[in-house]
Amino acid sequence: MGSQKSSLVIGAADSATGTADFNQWLCKDCADYISDQLMALGMSSDHIEQQALGGIEEFTPIANNRYCKIQLIPL
Repeated sequence: MGSQKSSLVIGAADSATGTADFNQWLCKDCADYISDQLMALGMSSDHIEQQALGGIEEFTPIANNRYCKIQLIPL
């Protein structure tokens, strides 16, 4: 049981390129795609949580422009 994980899939985009609605859609679409890939690899949808950040004002080179991040959380 210690090897089971839950995940948080976070999508984000910078607010400088696109409308708020478009950035929210883009982030949700990205998080949906990554979640679908996790399920295709066998992760239960019960163990996947999504968060779409929309347009973000501040970002670092690691999280620049658009990104999708997966955080694994031990159950």
